Amino acid sequence: MLPFLIWSFGVIALSLAQSDENGTLLAERQVDNDNPCNCYFKESCGCICSRPITWAQFQVLPQNFRPCRGFTLALRGGQFFAFPGDYFYRVGHVSDFVLDVSRVALQYLNDPQAQSSPYNGVTFDISAFVRMHEVIVNREWNWDAMYWLAPTTTKAYCEIQVVQSTVPVLRADFGRICQGYVTVVNIVSSGLISLDNGVFAPFYKLTEIDLSNNRIQEMRRSYFLILQENWKS
Repeated sequence: MLPFLIWSFGVIALSLAQSDENGTLLAERQVDNDNPCNCYFKESCGCICSRPITWAQFQVLPQNFRPCRGFTLALRGGQFFAFPGDYFYRVGHVSDFVLDVSRVALQYLNDPQAQSSPYNGVTFDISAFVRMHEVIVNREWNWDAMYWLAPTTTKAYCEIQVVQSTVPVLRADFGRICQGYVTVVNIVSSGLISLDNGVFAPFYKLTEIDLSNNRIQEMRRSYFLILQENWKS
């Protein structure tokens, strides 16, 4: 029995040593309460939910958030009221921020009754990527809360991709995302009918825009005058 224990401890020690030497190894653990999400912590961190989660499970996920070089939250299904205030607060400062949401239904994109934004306290040095795929928002895509997803350098940029979702109108608050540091906007196959005048005006770094396969009834030249000025400069 003793030799077996010695051998077992030796294997464990060797495994731990190999883990420490491998800088890319992710320390994964299953979230409690039978949650189909894996959360990982190394230079990159975040949570990957491969199956639909409940509203209760969604609310406890932030307990696993923390600062790291690159943060990712990926959701694959669920029905939620909205992203609550301070939801990403524990993420803090990162180099890259990724929010990848697919097949999710919400009442609001961000909680309109919260005292603070879901992105309160979140800053990024390099990039922020927000992807919404097959996302249904029943009441309001209230983008203004994403103003607090804040860049820390002039070279930082933000990309927004919305595909096969329900976005009938882009209002002026869309221009508040990432404090205007948006370079790419793709709203594709999402039932878009109209845009507020000047909706893209705050995006002085915008280099790519795709509004294809929508139902936009009128495209005013004024929507894109600011883009022409930006590209000239």
